[in-house]
Amino acid sequence: MVKNVLCTLLTLASLLAASLPVTAQSRDAFLELSADKAEVYVQEQLILSVQLYFSGALVQGELSEPSHPNAIIERLGSQRESVQFRDGVRYQVIERRYAIFPQRPGTLTLPAIHFEGHVRDSSRRLQAVKDRQQLYDVPVKPIPDAYPANTPWLPARDVTLTSDGLPASKELEAGRNLTRQLTLEVNGLPAEALPAFPQTGSPAIRQYPDQPERHTQASPDGLQGILQQSFALVPVEAGPASVPELTVYWWNTQTDRLEQAALPARNYQISGSQPSLEAPAPADTPTMDAEDAPGTNKEAENHDMSVWFWSTLLFAGLWLATLVLWWRTRGPADKARRKPAQQTHETDKQAYERLIQAIKDSSPRTSALLVHWAIQKYAGKRFVTTQDVLRYLRDAELEAALTAFEESLFSMKGQDQPVPKAQRERLIQAIEKAKRGNAGTTKPTGLPPLYPPGLSG
Repeated sequence: MVKNVLCTLLTLASLLAASLPVTAQSRDAFLELSADKAEVYVQEQLILSVQLYFSGALVQGELSEPSHPNAIIERLGSQRESVQFRDGVRYQVIERRYAIFPQRPGTLTLPAIHFEGHVRDSSRRLQAVKDRQQLYDVPVKPIPDAYPANTPWLPARDVTLTSDGLPASKELEAGRNLTRQLTLEVNGLPAEALPAFPQTGSPAIRQYPDQPERHTQASPDGLQGILQQSFALVPVEAGPASVPELTVYWWNTQTDRLEQAALPARNYQISGSQPSLEAPAPADTPTMDAEDAPGTNKEAENHDMSVWFWSTLLFAGLWLATLVLWWRTRGPADKARRKPAQQTHETDKQAYERLIQAIKDSSPRTSALLVHWAIQKYAGKRFVTTQDVLRYLRDAELEAALTAFEESLFSMKGQDQPVPKAQRERLIQAIEKAKRGNAGTTKPTGLPPLYPPGLSG
C-alpha cells in the first residue's frame, strides 16, 4: 500500500513539473506573462503584464514587444523595477504593462514574448540566457445583442458624465448668454474613442458648441479617456423652455450589462421681450439694431437655425476626424528605444516594405510601422508617435492621407472589411513622396541600450 501511495505521489509530481512553464536554464533569467481577464469584448481593454526575472547583473538584453495585426497595443508608462525572492533566490524584476484592444471578434493569439541576453553571476562569469513565454488564447466576444443599435460602442469599467455652468435658479433672461461645460470620463478607453456630445438645441435656447478637448491618462491599471466640451447657450424666446436630457449608453465590462450615464432635463422660464436671435459674435463685429432692419426678425431666425444645423454637422465631422488621433499616437512611449531582437538590425528598405504591406493589408499596425520606418530612415531623430513624424516631415498631404486611412480603419467597429483601395493608394503615394525627400540623410547609428546603466555589470 505504501508503495502504491509513493507511486501516486511521484506521478502527481511529474505531472505538476510537466505543467510548469519552461524557463531558462538554472533560472538565471526567465519570463512570466499574465493578463487581467480570461476573455474580453471586441475593443475592450485587456491589460498584459510582462515580467522579466534575472539574478546577477544584466549586462545586455533584448526583450520583444507584444504585437498583433488585429489589435491596438498601448504601452502603459515606463517599465517598473523591483526585487523579489523565488525559492530563496533574489531576483531583479523588470515589468512592462500594455493595454490591448482587440479589433475583431474571435480568438486573440499573441505571438510569444522573447528574451535574450547575458548576465554576470556572483563569480563574475558571463552567461548567456534566454527564454520565451506565450500568453494563453483570449476569446474576443462580439458586441452583445442587448446593446442599442446605431449607438457608439463603449466597453468600459466605469463612466461618469457631469455638467457645470447652468444656473441653479429657474429664471433665465433673453439674450443673456450662458456657458455650459460637459465632461465625460471613461475608465478603460482612450479619449479619442469617445463619441462627441450630441447637439441638443431647442427653439427657445440656442446652443453653440466650442471645439472639444480630449485627454488620455495612462496608469498601470489602464487608460482613462476624458472628453470636455463647452457650449454657449443663448435664450432667444420668452416663456417656458428646457435644456434636453443627455444620455450616454455604455457596457459595464465588470458586471457584463448595459448601463447609461445621464443628465436630466433642466426646465427654465425665460423673461424679456427683446430676445437676441444671433449666435455669439466677436466683440469687434458690427451689429444691426432692430430699428435699422424692420420686418427682418423671421429671416434672422431662419438664418440662425441654418447656422445651428450646419454647425452641428461640422462638429460631428470634427469628432470623426479627432477619433483617429489616439490611434495615431498609440505607439508605446519607448518603442523607439526598445525594439525586438529580430528587428534591431532591420534596414530602412525592410522597414519600408513592411510599412507598405501593412497599408495594403489595412493593418492596425500601420501607424506603429510608420514610426518604425521613420526611425530607421532618419537616424538620430527620436520619433515616438506619428505626430512626431508628421511634425518633422511637414507634409500636409501625408497627414491628410494618414488621417483618412485611420478614420476608415477604426470606424468599422470590428468588421472584417479593408480600407477603401483609393485611400490605401493615396497613403502609399504620400509615403513614397516623403521617402524621396531630402530630409534625414544620416545613416543609422544603432539603438540605445535596452536597460538602464544601473542594471549592467
